[in-house]
Amino acid sequence: SFQRISMLFRQLIDFSRHEALYNSSMLSYALTLLIMELTQEFIDGMHNRQKNISPIVYTVMEWIKSNCHRQLSLNEIAEEFHYNAKYLSSLFKKETGISLMHYLNKSRIEISKNLLSTNDISIKEAAYSSGFHDEKYYMKIFKNQEGLTPLQYKNAFHKRYIN
Repeated sequence: SFQRISMLFRQLIDFSRHEALYNSSMLSYALTLLIMELTQEFIDGMHNRQKNISPIVYTVMEWIKSNCHRQLSLNEIAEEFHYNAKYLSSLFKKETGISLMHYLNKSRIEISKNLLSTNDISIKEAAYSSGFHDEKYYMKIFKNQEGLTPLQYKNAFHKRYIN
């Protein structure tokens, strides 16, 4: 959804730059849509908190989202929060239903999707910029999570964005 919010914000900026093409109603609608998307993101975040996710797991999730571009291991994440790696991993899995490393990779894929859809960068650059240190592993994880390769995603997104 960060990708969607980013795209809506860029569209709002484009609308405002071309005042001759778009009237004030169009700008108002675009701004309203952006605010609705931000509100939904906030509500979804609050829902996660209320969905039997403890404050520590929620904090770990937010920290991973902020730091997933770095090279991280399960032990490093556990050390950051002063927990035993096995305990934190089992607590995370119990409360979220997915493993800690799966969540880390999922967060990295979201970053790479944003990079692929907004910038003219290579697949390799997207992999390394989002925290993966092996391009082939990145492509394997991307394919497993998204159902298509990074290149297919990039090409499909650009076709959708143009239309």
